[in-house]
Amino acid sequence: MNAPSEKTPDAPIAVVIPAYNREALILETLNAICAQTLQPELVVVVDDGSTDATKDVLDKWLKNTAIEFRFIYHYQENKGVGAARNAGLELVGKCQWTAFLDSDDVWPTDLLSRLYTEIQKDNRYIACSVETNESFFELDNTLISSHLLSHENGYGKHGPLGLMTAGPHISASIIRTDIALKVNGFDEKMRYGEDRLFIMGVSCHGLWGRVSGEPILYRCYKKSLNVNQLSNKPHQNSRVRYARLLDKSLSPFVHSREEWHKGIAWALWKGWHRAGKQLEKTGHYRWAASYYCKATKYRPPNKSALRALLMYLKLLTKKLT
Repeated sequence: MNAPSEKTPDAPIAVVIPAYNREALILETLNAICAQTLQPELVVVVDDGSTDATKDVLDKWLKNTAIEFRFIYHYQENKGVGAARNAGLELVGKCQWTAFLDSDDVWPTDLLSRLYTEIQKDNRYIACSVETNESFFELDNTLISSHLLSHENGYGKHGPLGLMTAGPHISASIIRTDIALKVNGFDEKMRYGEDRLFIMGVSCHGLWGRVSGEPILYRCYKKSLNVNQLSNKPHQNSRVRYARLLDKSLSPFVHSREEWHKGIAWALWKGWHRAGKQLEKTGHYRWAASYYCKATKYRPPNKSALRALLMYLKLLTKKLT
């Protein structure tokens, strides 16, 4: 399925949309792209094994919609959101920038224009984001609540420090394609936090810009912990894998003084400490102690050292009894 544009693209931006059973929502997402004041060059929808009428809905939409960008539909067996995004990234080609837009999220009409205008100001930019309106809905689309994920504390801060101060949502960002490829895209074995791991890796390669204005609509559903969303089923080992992969990605820069390497030690400490807490919660005290000890490497001495000592005491008590 490929409908080439007859108009010269406005910006070298590709939009990658992972989709799973989105027949009821994906057209709103696509129509928001069509309404952009600055059109992307390419839109790629990666259907991650949908069992509903997602493909039929897209076929009908293509026949009845005049689009100003190239469009690619790619179907694959269900592998998860990380694999879907990676498949889309492989199809981006020579587009300089990539946006990863979830198939139920909606952009304001000037989003690409605002982001692309900002990144032209400094060639050190490797990504740029807007704010996010996180909204929770009933399954019938009745709004339950919403709140703004603000950038207020993140302006002028880059690298892991900036992301932990005011982390951007993956659907609210554009990222330099070569950097997305350099960090090897999204980890396909994780079912929780794969987007945060990706963003952390990207952030260590240059400036991450932020722009003000209307936020994106990020939709969450009351029963989204079922099969309705690609990335909604956290696995117990995700925090452990996150810590290991984050260390592999960020530790080479831990002593750097580059502006976009600030906060690396903090991020690594937090990754290992949270993994230790997860292992402690499930009774894996020996593993938990080792992860707390790894955390102290980046922020000694602190509560991680105390937690490690407590784990060893629990092991000793267990052995004596």
